Amino acid sequence: MTDQSDAIAQAIENAVRATSETATRFIEPKQGVLSQVSSRRHYIIYGRRGSGKSSLLYKLQHNADANRQPCALVDLETVKGLEYPDVLIVVLQRTLVSLRDWLDTAAVARKTARFWQRRSIDTRNLKGPLARKEVAALRARLDAEIVALEAQLEAPLESSVLENSGWTSREAADTGGGLSAPGVTADARLASERGESGMYEKKYTATKIQSLNRALLRHQQLVKDLSSLAENPTLILLDDLYHVPIASQPYVLDYFHRLCKGLPVYMKVGTIRHRSRVYLGGDPPVGVEIGHDAGSIDLDKTLEDFEAAREFLLAVTKSILDEVDLDIRPAQIAERRVYNRLTLASGGVARDFLNLLGAAVQLAASPGRDLRLGVSSINQVAGELETNKRNDLARDVSTGEDSGHLLDVLDSVRTFCYEQKVNCFLLEQDSPQEKSGPVRELVDMRLVHSVKNRVTIPARPGRIYEAYMLDISQWTGERKRRNLEEIEFWKKEGAERLRQVRLIYAARS
Repeated sequence: MTDQSDAIAQAIENAVRATSETATRFIEPKQGVLSQVSSRRHYIIYGRRGSGKSSLLYKLQHNADANRQPCALVDLETVKGLEYPDVLIVVLQRTLVSLRDWLDTAAVARKTARFWQRRSIDTRNLKGPLARKEVAALRARLDAEIVALEAQLEAPLESSVLENSGWTSREAADTGGGLSAPGVTADARLASERGESGMYEKKYTATKIQSLNRALLRHQQLVKDLSSLAENPTLILLDDLYHVPIASQPYVLDYFHRLCKGLPVYMKVGTIRHRSRVYLGGDPPVGVEIGHDAGSIDLDKTLEDFEAAREFLLAVTKSILDEVDLDIRPAQIAERRVYNRLTLASGGVARDFLNLLGAAVQLAASPGRDLRLGVSSINQVAGELETNKRNDLARDVSTGEDSGHLLDVLDSVRTFCYEQKVNCFLLEQDSPQEKSGPVRELVDMRLVHSVKNRVTIPARPGRIYEAYMLDISQWTGERKRRNLEEIEFWKKEGAERLRQVRLIYAARS
């Protein structure tokens, strides 16, 4: 590999994963989204893997640090496999640990501390550190709650509690006319009435959920005092909710929603749409209701607006190349049709785009020659990325049965496209959930891509269809042998070619 291609590949590799260090390079996937999510409201942030959810949350954390604003960022992939209520206990504990870390660093770091340099934060307008005495007192309370949560995690799901208490007839009279508490025996009450003294036993059952609910007021007071001390709202950032079992998700969010109720505390939650359940109706309802309790933001740059997706991905590429001290512009390493192919192959997902670009740079590197990418190299690396996408699917789907079902649907879609010799297919908008749901989950898994949300067909009046494209990794290797037609749906003539009856997949009879 040449020095030039090596430097570019390394810069791309450093940019692929969202971290606190990459927050300074953040580029909004949609204009105004950072300002929107920074507002004093809860938000659920939807997007496919690699669409920028984590980058946005890290940027929020970066900005919070620069304002000495309390902020907890919790990666929920680390709780995968835990069931409720243990998953809630761990998420809550890690939230408090993250707030404690904030107290130890951003809250008290002096303007000259290396902490700010590592985070690339300009300290010229930075407020002074918080008072160490008050910080120490609050930290001690956080430590106590963290220890208590650890004990709750180790405790059985349900346990019997036996309390022994002393009594006298005078005490009984002072407390309101006798011993009437549940669990007090009739003999004890009778003895009390005779003026005797003695002991009684009280039995009850305690659960982890009850313990958490009893602790809620303490937790509320903690975050309230933290916001008061910092004179700033507290942010709770939960990344990748979809790793929490889907049945547990509303209950986890419900606790945090109650924790924030009436306080200057706001949660921002990143997740994948079709692997998430944030609200459960009932009496009482559980979770957060979109539009009422929280706003929603969709970060996906789908291929429906192909030009906007390509321009965003080119802007990401330019920001990475600007860090390479070689004065290289995107146009110098590839022409427009190559970036079109990269956009198509990535489905508009920034991380996939960068992975493809980095792999293509390494593939095309040649000593003594300027780096230049071609469409053939994009096709080759796109096929190699397919394994990663299948692995992501296996990790993100909660059970092997669900994973197997989605792969069966993928095989069915691929077979349909092969038979019709085309890279796109149509799905009727009002198709039953059992048919449309798996296809939309495959979109979330980046194995199928949405290209047009409304298509009409002259031969099917009154019916509305959605257009999808099979991921390039599923057909580039088959194109010559199968002679697949690539519909350029972002062009006028391509949009017309989508309006064919033969492209209807799982059509209503």
